[in-house]
Amino acid sequence: MYRKPNESAVATRVTGTGVTTITSSNAAILGILSTPQATAATAQLWQGTATSAPGSVSPIMSFPTGVGATFLRVPAYCSGGVTVNVGPADTPDLTLFWAPTGSQTSGSTDVTNPIPALAPVAWYRYGRGIVLGGSGVRRWKDQSGNGRDLLQNIDTNRPVAQSDGSILFDGVDNFIKSEAFTLIQPTTVYALVKQVTWANGDTLFDGDTTQSGRIYQDTATPDLGGTSNGANFFARNSNLTLGNYGVISVVWNGAASILQVNNTTPITSNAGAGSMGGFTVGSIGAGTSLWANIQVKEAVIFSSAHNATTRALVIDYLTNKVGL
Repeated sequence: MYRKPNESAVATRVTGTGVTTITSSNAAILGILSTPQATAATAQLWQGTATSAPGSVSPIMSFPTGVGATFLRVPAYCSGGVTVNVGPADTPDLTLFWAPTGSQTSGSTDVTNPIPALAPVAWYRYGRGIVLGGSGVRRWKDQSGNGRDLLQNIDTNRPVAQSDGSILFDGVDNFIKSEAFTLIQPTTVYALVKQVTWANGDTLFDGDTTQSGRIYQDTATPDLGGTSNGANFFARNSNLTLGNYGVISVVWNGAASILQVNNTTPITSNAGAGSMGGFTVGSIGAGTSLWANIQVKEAVIFSSAHNATTRALVIDYLTNKVGL
């Protein structure tokens, strides 16, 4: 079972060859993020003490470091400390998420926060950075460090902050958006959102301009569709039921674009090759129509196409916030 995310978990980066030891007498490895390498390489995670020569202790996991960005969740509790043994010909770039003694108990694995290590280009966090003004939210501060805040200067268009830390959009004229910034395909977007009501065409989120990265209510309740250019569209996805929170994951990547809800089967379609160029929540990019009655807890954007393993990691982290 999963416990509340452990946001104080330690991240240790391993980039050299040889042996790297986490200097804790006991350590719980929560997961490993492997970033892309020019050539394939293999490293091993060891339980206990290991010499520089592989084979002295049986590894609890071997993992590739040349197959793209991949996160491996490791439910291993290592009573003798943890060592990463990397062969001399390998060139790894790994981030190990771990926690000291007492942070993990038998039969339970923490879900650490993977988002910082994945380097988001924009991150709107649940219950954080919400600035009120007039009758609603005038700013939702970007927590990625890139300064891409969501803004609304007109009071009547401001969504309303809720006591639980979420933001409610009324479906009448509420929306909030960033200034334009460079955001070209491939792009991955996650949104932890609830459809409060449903009306054909109403738009949950979009890019800076209309239909540059639009996810909208499509044809029949509770279906969602999407397009990045107004000419190519996702096949409809019916997995976000009305009145319930879920994580919408969108990979904008031309003919290999993906629309997924929670950990259900993703839909792959040619959704166009348009570039978002920014982020709008609650309406089309222009902010002039098709406002959606939705409740949003978190949204995060990456300038890469996340594979299934990485999507599952982020989805698990976000769904844990609402007990899914």
